[in-house]
Amino acid sequence: MTEVSPLSKAPNPQLLPGRCSDSNMAVKCSRDRLDDGEIRRLCGALAVIERIQNINLRRLYEGRKIELENKNDPSVGAREKILYHGTSKDSCSSIMKTNFNRNFSGQNATVYGHGTYFAVNASYSAQTMYAVPAADGTQLMFVARVLTGHYAQGQADMRTPPVRVAPDLYDSVVDDEVNPSMFVVFHDCQAYPEYLITFK
Repeated sequence: MTEVSPLSKAPNPQLLPGRCSDSNMAVKCSRDRLDDGEIRRLCGALAVIERIQNINLRRLYEGRKIELENKNDPSVGAREKILYHGTSKDSCSSIMKTNFNRNFSGQNATVYGHGTYFAVNASYSAQTMYAVPAADGTQLMFVARVLTGHYAQGQADMRTPPVRVAPDLYDSVVDDEVNPSMFVVFHDCQAYPEYLITFK
């Protein structure tokens, strides 16, 4: 079931050409609802920010969050982060309806494993190889809640995170354990697409 966010008075906003076509899952937000200076610098006045409201995906995400909080020590817990994921118009509706899907890994790279990649910096996900421009030049990027938990160094051949303490695995992998700029998750419910940004 998809709900409309109270952030907008318009229940079904018209989407601009080139944007994701599923207006039932996205509602327009005022620019100040997502307080992120990097997005403002990157996207400028041409950005449209929409909040995704998919209650089924959110419930699955919250269930996974509780699972990680119970499994991990309190100092780590689920370690929820706000991260970025560039996408194409073709993939946008699928992500909003069924979530990020690690089975599509490898479309851009698998340097740190065969999972779903999320960047710490919006500017990375906004690159045209990730946020593929539509015919009108608009690009799409999700702002996602991601449960990173315990993380380890990723490797190209990984299909799951490595073992942390048998039988438990790490919860995600990264490009750099000391100062990560990229997180990779291997469990589809471990991320939730909260906002969709359309920019040019």
